Amino acid sequence: MAYLAIMKSAARLAAALILLAGCGPALAAPDDFQSWLKGVWPDAQKIGVSRRGFDAATAGLRPDLGLPDLAQATQGKPNKAQAEFLRPAGAYLDEGALSGLAANGARLSVRWADTLKKIESSYGVPGNILLAIFGRETDFGAEHPKHSVIQVIATEAFAGRRKEYFREQLIWALKMVDDKDVAPADFKGSWAGAFGLTQFMPTGFRDYAVDFDGDGKKDVWNSVPDALATSAVELSKAVDRDGTPVGWKPGMRWGYEVRKPAKGLDCTAAGFDRPKALGDWLKAGFARAHGKPIPTARLADKSYLLLPEGSAGPAFLVTDNFLALKAYNYADLYALFVGHLADRIAGEGPFETPWAEATHLTEAAIFEQQKRLVGLGYDVGKVDGKIGWKMRIALGEFEKSHNLPVNCYPSEADAKVLGRQAAKLP
Repeated sequence: MAYLAIMKSAARLAAALILLAGCGPALAAPDDFQSWLKGVWPDAQKIGVSRRGFDAATAGLRPDLGLPDLAQATQGKPNKAQAEFLRPAGAYLDEGALSGLAANGARLSVRWADTLKKIESSYGVPGNILLAIFGRETDFGAEHPKHSVIQVIATEAFAGRRKEYFREQLIWALKMVDDKDVAPADFKGSWAGAFGLTQFMPTGFRDYAVDFDGDGKKDVWNSVPDALATSAVELSKAVDRDGTPVGWKPGMRWGYEVRKPAKGLDCTAAGFDRPKALGDWLKAGFARAHGKPIPTARLADKSYLLLPEGSAGPAFLVTDNFLALKAYNYADLYALFVGHLADRIAGEGPFETPWAEATHLTEAAIFEQQKRLVGLGYDVGKVDGKIGWKMRIALGEFEKSHNLPVNCYPSEADAKVLGRQAAKLP
């Protein structure tokens, strides 16, 4: 017991440091931007950016402090910008949107059949997965983000939460302009700095871009073959946030929707740090949805239980290829959207189990629950107002230890007990 108390105290201390770090400094004044920008030049020069190119790309550049995620930066508040982290699962995986994208994707799978086959032969990534990314990112090219990539990335490097990351992106974006990969006027992208038909960051373009249509250009803005092949390269070479290779494995699905056991579901068994073979999950009472079998040849595949709404809603057994999709975009719901849309493009149907919409708590309320869980010694991952897998496990463990219904999903009942427990802390 003494050891446990020491560990809990250490965890609370670490939590306090994390929360203090999350608050961060106030945004730098725009007047400081030009001085800061001058300091970028030596690093840009080191990778071969010319002085003329640097000056041309940065002439008249000003920060855009109105970007969606900067308003909360001074207060350590959760980021209100990314739908895949903030919208309920059922709203994010909207059936109307999915069915429309699936129909368009199926048509494109015929139009680009030869190209998709060649890409899969070259990089091992199936065409329906690539089309699903294409559909999710830009509605198959129908969306045309209008933000200046240079301005967005420079703003984030100057005033955002991940300054070092975006500083590197800025340097390589300048290299792209200097190398004439893209003209400054055409260098448009999302508010987060991603660009192209299937959305890349500058270092992604550096590492993965290919000229698949053979016209002498790596054109991820206008060439569907180049964009899809570049996405395939990125998936095939994917690494997770710890630098562990998680590249796409040919012949393996992203995962399977499953029916939960009739009795004895332990939602704290879900998570990407507790894998089991697919066959072992089946022995524990899970079964593939829609009455379909999991191929015998795949039963030894490592897999992870994913419960986006905790004990409620649909359940999934996802494979290492799901981790490759998460490397493309870390959100669980993004990877689930892409995997499911890929299945729909290939002719499969909707989810068998409906979404429960298990919480009506605000993002601020979830943020508060995270802070209290961390203060009590639980690992929730980032304290950011987002219901990630680590938070779900932490809640389940908290619920177990306080005789609450074990749902692994935030609720008003959890909030009340968490408040009482947090009030007891010294």
